[in-house]
Amino acid sequence: MNQIYCLHDNILDLLKKKIDKTDMLTFDDGHYSVYKYKYILDDIDCKKILFVTPSYISMNRREEEPDMSIYYQWYYRIMHKSPWLTIYEVEDLIQNHNIELGMHSYFHDFVYVKGQNDEDRMWRMYKITTDKRKMKILNRMYGIHSSLSVKGLDVLHGCLYHRNDTQFEEFIKSDTFMCIDWFKKYFGVPKKYAYPFFEGSATLDAELFKYGIKKDNIYGKRKNIEECKNK
Repeated sequence: MNQIYCLHDNILDLLKKKIDKTDMLTFDDGHYSVYKYKYILDDIDCKKILFVTPSYISMNRREEEPDMSIYYQWYYRIMHKSPWLTIYEVEDLIQNHNIELGMHSYFHDFVYVKGQNDEDRMWRMYKITTDKRKMKILNRMYGIHSSLSVKGLDVLHGCLYHRNDTQFEEFIKSDTFMCIDWFKKYFGVPKKYAYPFFEGSATLDAELFKYGIKKDNIYGKRKNIEECKNK
């Protein structure tokens, strides 16, 4: 069985890809594209799991469709324009469209790491500054990792500092507790978890085990939909 990760703006690619009944399609974060293209997903006969990040999910009913073409641009964080699902849309997907639900952390937060960069994700520098020029400079100096996988450098009052072991472990505990609590409140006891950025840690695994999440139901790196053969 292939575990296939479908990025938000690549769901339309499913129309030309070979997806076997034994494959598993996964969608991280809780992007509106899963709901927009739900009827495409209805026609694909395989296991499908939506891993949502509760802090992204709106508790209000949708008033207008978001512009999904600019998902990765930094001003989604600055201008608070949301491309995410509402809780009502999540409910519809699992009740009427044969999609399972899993956890994807509560905050999906990140920390900076020296000596790495990701030029397509400059907007992540918004935690330090909203100045585009400074963002570009910082992007050449730092990359990011999941705050649940490495201690890294966090932001305090616009400055970077090294997190210590206690801060790292306490964030994992609080993020996991909030995620579990949200799922229990709205959708029942969760059984599946996907690492943010595909990055886990022994500390995170140990915390998930405490809540009864089994190792086989914890998902890391998956095959990208772009790697699948065309029809």
